[in-house]
Amino acid sequence: MDTTQLCKEAQQQLPGDPNIAAFKKCAATKPIPQDCCAKLAPFAKYLPCLKTPEYRSAVEAFLSGTTSIDEVRTTCLV
Repeated sequence: MDTTQLCKEAQQQLPGDPNIAAFKKCAATKPIPQDCCAKLAPFAKYLPCLKTPEYRSAVEAFLSGTTSIDEVRTTCLV
């Protein structure tokens, strides 16, 4: 699947996914616990979408007030 299709899939699937909502809730704990980070594992395939400004800003807006993409990368993607 090309990146455009992948990102369209992400935009359709992720906003309503209960695991994404659960991640946002547990990511409020600092540092983000590893069991919280594990909730993102099934969504690793969407990482290339973060290079797309529209997608990145949508993710940042969703995480706003809880965490940031940079914090998630630093804490969860090491």
